[in-house]
Amino acid sequence: NYTRNIAEGDNAFNSGKLEVALASYEQAKALKPAEKYPQEKISQIEKNLADQKALNDNYLQLIAQADQQFNTATYEGAIALYQSALKLKPGESYPTQQISRAEETLNAIRQNEESYAKAIASADKLMEAGDLNSALTNYQQALSIKPESAYPQEQILKINNTLAANRSKDEQYQKLITDADQQFQ
Repeated sequence: NYTRNIAEGDNAFNSGKLEVALASYEQAKALKPAEKYPQEKISQIEKNLADQKALNDNYLQLIAQADQQFNTATYEGAIALYQSALKLKPGESYPTQQISRAEETLNAIRQNEESYAKAIASADKLMEAGDLNSALTNYQQALSIKPESAYPQEQILKINNTLAANRSKDEQYQKLITDADQQFQ
């Protein structure tokens, strides 16, 4: 019956159950095709469903782009995309979780960069001051933070070469002293 279908449609519509409401209004329209109210509600529901689908499609597209950025370590871009997705669907937990993960990763990267820069600065100062063994330790520390970095590798090689040359000179000097002592006796 028409009145019951309209009432069911209105209740479902007001509770956000658009598909149920749509079915009820379509049944009412089938009973009384000349009535405008069911057709107006059907049109409104179809528009709402289309809007929801578009919003969901946009959300999913933003999440896919954000995940791609996250997986390629472009964390700032990923955060911006996750925030855009959250604006479309504020109640979603996934973007919030991913933002937290990206921010934690960025903080860890920044801390590593700071530790690396401090180790390099300290090593450079020690090397300038001629404290090669301490400089070597600091360059090795920097290299452990960023194993792919060429600069500490180059400096370690220079220091090792210098230390080896110094040992060779010390050995030659000691040999000369020993030879001189033997000739003096």
